[in-house]
Amino acid sequence: MRPEITALLIIQDRDTKIATLSKEIESTPRMIDAAKRRLASDQAKVDAAKAQMMDLEKQIKSLEIDTETRRNTIERLKTQQFETRKNEEFRALGNEVIRYENEISELEDQELELMEQVEQAHAALDQARERLAQVESSVEKEIAELEQRSANRTTQLEEVQSDRATKAAAVPEDWLDLYNKILDRTPPAIAPITHGTCGGCHMKLIGGDLSAARSNEGIPQCSSCGRIIYLQD
Repeated sequence: MRPEITALLIIQDRDTKIATLSKEIESTPRMIDAAKRRLASDQAKVDAAKAQMMDLEKQIKSLEIDTETRRNTIERLKTQQFETRKNEEFRALGNEVIRYENEISELEDQELELMEQVEQAHAALDQARERLAQVESSVEKEIAELEQRSANRTTQLEEVQSDRATKAAAVPEDWLDLYNKILDRTPPAIAPITHGTCGGCHMKLIGGDLSAARSNEGIPQCSSCGRIIYLQD
């Protein structure tokens, strides 16, 4: 195998590693954002459960005020009833007392129902908070691991890029320029010949391409895709 081909295969290996490492580094912010969105979703569930419980407690407070207002009214009516000397007015006041007592009974029933809902809402809030705590721990660990992985990959990337630059300096300029142009257009830039076909585009090679690959002159290329081609030892 021609030394230029051997050198370019090493370069191509480094470029493949660079692409893989770069992709992993670039994906890290998206993965961190996704983890944070999961956390935000569970936080929203906690907030919703808390809001529901507070709303129920507010309704109970309102019922308690309404009940107390009616009790005060009953006391006032009973005082008026005690003070009146008219039978008709006495009966009318008594009917009002009964009406308010019935309303109090209905309000107390509503309050009991709401208190049951508060218990359920409190249980749901506790469950949501427990879930949030678990997710927070998981997300914090995941983000820390992602950041550490990204830092490691960045270090590896710098090492591979440095090694690539060193290896590239030993490759003839015309070979390296062509390789880089092909790499930018249709990676991989260099492909093996397999059963008379290009390992890159998989098209059958013409006789001239095969002859160029066997020769030690010029840079052998596939006529179909332009990739640099080589015969495997």
